[in-house]
Amino acid sequence: MTADMEKKSAIHVRESQDGDRNFVFHLSDNDLFVRTGRQLIEACQLNISIDLWRQELDLMFAHVKGWCQKKNNHVRTCLCEPRRARLVLHFIPKTDEFDFDLADWITELDCYLSRNFKNVGLVEAGQIPWAEMERFVNPNLFFVIYGEHPTAHATVGT
Repeated sequence: MTADMEKKSAIHVRESQDGDRNFVFHLSDNDLFVRTGRQLIEACQLNISIDLWRQELDLMFAHVKGWCQKKNNHVRTCLCEPRRARLVLHFIPKTDEFDFDLADWITELDCYLSRNFKNVGLVEAGQIPWAEMERFVNPNLFFVIYGEHPTAHATVGT
């Protein structure tokens, strides 16, 4: 086979045969990426369903915002921060102390989100203190779903 024919022939990845096989991508800058056949297939499926993912993500954010509005006596702010392959929801209580009721409600919400927004992917939810926000939140990655924006906080976003 000539080099031209080799470049033009398609490479078939079959999940049943190639799911565990490693594929190496050698980029022009000499970076190397190694992915299994199964990872390639999943990436293609995700790319195909990106519109569905975005719609479900928007619905999830609307649900979380509505939930925060209902709990507005306890929730000061809700931030979302992407971290690797998951989204982290940071709930900041109105009090300066840990809000145990809010913690219970966040756990229930986390379970609800996992059951009802499966296409979004892994979502992690937790409570963090306003005064120590910089310990938990990357100022370059988060966005506000509900409440007060942390730029009012002296150390976040500076």
